[in-house]
Amino acid sequence: MTESKNTTRAEDEQKTRDQHASNYSDNKWTLIAFLVGVTLFFLFVHLGDPARGMAAAVAGGMVVITVMSCWNLRKHAWFWATVAILASVHVPLILYVHWPDTGHMPAVSLLPFGMLDWAIMYGCIKLVEKVVRRG
Repeated sequence: MTESKNTTRAEDEQKTRDQHASNYSDNKWTLIAFLVGVTLFFLFVHLGDPARGMAAAVAGGMVVITVMSCWNLRKHAWFWATVAILASVHVPLILYVHWPDTGHMPAVSLLPFGMLDWAIMYGCIKLVEKVVRRG
């Protein structure tokens, strides 16, 4: 009976450590996405185009969140090639699409586009994964 309690206590302690590690990892990814977004935003603000900066910030953050979502695939070269291609597709979209400067457009208004962006990138990565695993 004592051995069972010790096993349960050890399992509970391991779950607690795993949960703390997961929270740390999530916080780290959130910070990275935020820093990428802020950097891109202020780059475009410096260049005189804050509306484009907001779009770039959301897109950059979504690329980071997509990488976080598929982090278990990080050891595969095809994963990083796919991420590079998807990130490079964002460049002409940010540079050549007209982003209206509506004054103080809140970032929340771009959230639906960011979520759609994440879903498309995530789907592309999963599709490539499926093709690679079959072949």
